[in-house]
Amino acid sequence: MRKWLLIIGIMAIIVVLIAWRMPARLVLQPAQARLPAVDWSNANGTAWSGSVDGFSYKGIQLGTLEWEFDGIEDLGSQLTRWIIHSYGPQHDVRARLTLTPEGEIRRAAEVRGHLPASWVDVSDKLPLLYLEGLIELDLEHIELDRNLPVNGSGRVTWSQAAISGGANEQFGKLRLNLVPKTADRPDGMTFAVRSLEPADISMQGEGHILRNDYDIDLKLEIALERDDLMQFMQQIGGEVGPGLYRFAWQGQIR
Repeated sequence: MRKWLLIIGIMAIIVVLIAWRMPARLVLQPAQARLPAVDWSNANGTAWSGSVDGFSYKGIQLGTLEWEFDGIEDLGSQLTRWIIHSYGPQHDVRARLTLTPEGEIRRAAEVRGHLPASWVDVSDKLPLLYLEGLIELDLEHIELDRNLPVNGSGRVTWSQAAISGGANEQFGKLRLNLVPKTADRPDGMTFAVRSLEPADISMQGEGHILRNDYDIDLKLEIALERDDLMQFMQQIGGEVGPGLYRFAWQGQIR
């Protein structure tokens, strides 16, 4: 009996070592067909600690993506933690992800880095408008349910904020603060946005996100010398004072 237990133990160790040393390319190759929006040119390292070069998502070239296994978070739910680092000529983002066995992200923690605002696609909500500037991430955590946010905390800063395309306007620097759920609002997370620099359009507001539902209460202040903006805003309405406007709306992320 001991002999068989020893043999089984040795075989289990061999299987673990083989899995641990499995090349990343062997794991990623079958996955590529199931991920049409994702592409890469070369895989290095192992399935547990490796990288891909020429990484892209929906045509956006992201450069290099590195990952490293960071342990089992919940054995019963088979949740694992991974450290990921994506970097290239225009961006550098690092995070600690909690994944399900199916690869669904349950939690993103310690999200730090920067990326171009132009990578944020707003065409479905704001046709012919494009974001400019730099987005800086400093998030403690974001919790997700079926890839939709249910809780989180941290800061997102939009520097040299501007839009181009159908309209061209600059907003200076904007800050979005995420506040975790509280006793008053036990579900979802509250966010607040405000201008950090003087601009012809400055804003301050707050809202709430729960999965794909959101509500926003936003105040805008328009520079009185900007006659073009004042005339445009008069067509929209919402004026509560000279150059001051307030809007509130609800919607869905998708």
